[in-house]
Amino acid sequence: MRWVAEERAGLRPFGLVFGAIGACTALLLRIAPHAVQRFSFCPLRAVTGVPCLSCGGTRAALALCRGDLAAALRANALVSVGLAACAAWAGWALLASGVPRLRGEPALGRREKASLRAATLAAIIAQWGWLIARRWA
Repeated sequence: MRWVAEERAGLRPFGLVFGAIGACTALLLRIAPHAVQRFSFCPLRAVTGVPCLSCGGTRAALALCRGDLAAALRANALVSVGLAACAAWAGWALLASGVPRLRGEPALGRREKASLRAATLAAIIAQWGWLIARRWA
């Protein structure tokens, strides 16, 4: 992987927008967690009894907002890692907006892209397997 200078401003504005949305969501989760939990509902689990890939995501987000990483990972590891990655992306976007030499994006080779896709698929399968096994254990 190599780092290439920013040719088009694409990643940074999206990171800033998603960061603002994430900050507002985190504030809502911190202020009124009971209101958020009341509206969380999994239609797949309600109909089939099988947990969806994001089951436990609301509890994971609430735990992350409290700073309880262990509880967040227990609730849903994939959602927890995804939220942490989004927070890191938003932080990078904010930092790169003020420091021009940080403006850029990773350039992945074909082999690196294939490895990243395989690792992502393996993480998704492992997470879903864990949720199903935990549900029926």
